[in-house]
Amino acid sequence: MKLSPEGLAMLQHFEGTVTHVYRDQVGIETVCTGHVVQPDDASWIADGVTRAECAAVLAEDVDRYARCVDEFVTVALTQNQFDALASLCFNIGETAFRKSTLVRLLNEGDYTGAAAHFTDWRFAGGKPILFNRREHERLVFLGDGNSTMFTPEYTAELNARIMASLTASVDPAPRRDDPA
Repeated sequence: MKLSPEGLAMLQHFEGTVTHVYRDQVGIETVCTGHVVQPDDASWIADGVTRAECAAVLAEDVDRYARCVDEFVTVALTQNQFDALASLCFNIGETAFRKSTLVRLLNEGDYTGAAAHFTDWRFAGGKPILFNRREHERLVFLGDGNSTMFTPEYTAELNARIMASLTASVDPAPRRDDPA
């Protein structure tokens, strides 16, 4: 399968695009749209990077991670499921994706169980800074395949669902003045 235009928009939303080399949240040298700098990249990034170069390297990276999903997921997927998995794989890398509990459960046919493991990958540098991304991916994965991802309406709906799930999962401590 190929990443859909909506899936690409989701990926770009979460990764952002930076036209110079920077260190990401865990200190990895990165450029463009989440591209991890490799030794052979030095020639094209030395004098700065254009948006066109970023688009070209993103297309190569997206194809690479889409092939990874195709190679390691053996069950049928909807477009939304594929897009969510490709976004996850892009962010955590091929080895982590391939060895994940999420992929194992998915290949056993346990789509719901697999979806529950998106948020296993919410940490970067020991901090849960990727929770919203993982929750978005999980909700896209669980969608019916007809969603128009990352339109303003869909983004607002996902944000509302995330907040509702967070609120429902918090069990506030009883106040001192509450009768027990």
